[in-house]
Order: sequence, then C-alpha cells, then structure tokens
Amino acid sequence: MTFDVLPGNGRMLKFNGKQILQTQLDYAPNGPMSVDVVIRPQKVGQTSVICYQRGAQVSLIIRPDGLLEARRLPELRSHPNPHVTVQSQSRLELGHFYHVITTYDGKVLSLYLNGQLQSQSPCIGTRSTERCLVGGNIVDGASKDIDELEIDGGFVGQMLRMHVIAGAWTPPQVKQRYERAKLLPFWK
Repeated sequence: MTFDVLPGNGRMLKFNGKQILQTQLDYAPNGPMSVDVVIRPQKVGQTSVICYQRGAQVSLIIRPDGLLEARRLPELRSHPNPHVTVQSQSRLELGHFYHVITTYDGKVLSLYLNGQLQSQSPCIGTRSTERCLVGGNIVDGASKDIDELEIDGGFVGQMLRMHVIAGAWTPPQVKQRYERAKLLPFWK
C-alpha cells in the first residue's frame, strides 16, 4: 500500500487498479446504512470499482462513461440485471476530489455527489452480509456472469476516507458532511 501526501499534512491511500482491501464480514449492517467516500479518480474510460459487495449492502462503481453508480441487490430480483442502480447526473473528471454518499433506508437507494442528490430508486428488502472489497471487485466468474462486472475493474486514484455506518443519513446530514469535506486544505 502506498500513500500520497497532500497539502496540510494530509495523506490519501493510493490505488493503482490492482490493490484490493477486504473488509471483515460484519463490516456493515444488513438493513439501513450509509457509505461515505472521498475520492480523486486518476483514470476513467473503464469500469472502476471503488467498493464492491455482493449482497445486502452497496457497491460504488465509476462506469466506463465516467458516471458514478451505486448498486444494491433487492430482496426479490431477476437475472440478468439483478441490481437496483442509481447514478450521478454528471461524469467524474480526472484529478478532482469528490465526496460521495450513498444511503439505503430500507426502502430507497439514494446517491449524493458533493452534497447534491443525484438519483434515487425504490429498493425493498434486507439480505445477508457478504464480503466487501475496497478498490476492486471479486475476482471470479460470478463478477462477470452474475454481477455483470469486468474482472479487471480496479480503482485507479486516491481515497481519503471510506465510512460505513448503520442508518441512512438525511439530506441535511449529507450536506453537512460535504461542507466539512470542503474545509480540507487540499479541496478544490
């Protein structure tokens, strides 16, 4: 693992598309939750997995077209395209910092980018927790066949933080977290 030094004595975890961190199985709740990530992508034009979890929680992916996508498996699903997905309204640009929050309140999956609601979609049901990977996806045939993800879709860029909490933050709480992120000395 390597880190990039930032102004103001900050440090960001640097991902080169091949590093993958695996969380503990019980890292997140089965029900309502929020995922809070600050990233700076350094590569677009390919599937780029920020965090990936097959099951109850939320995956965050930069799509090849540059849009950010959050996805979650609902209780009742079909194949192909089993996920409920929400995406950003604009494409991510290289070298820019982004504050991303996705929330799931037990009924609705929502995606916020820099404090602004991007999209939301109904998503009903809780499921069991399965492994979560940060910086890449599960390297097996199921990634492509079931989850419709390319196996070589690792994240290239820096990650300042990733928080996973029980409970869905409200829009004012999301805005407050973004306002705090903007106070970081390197935020532009």
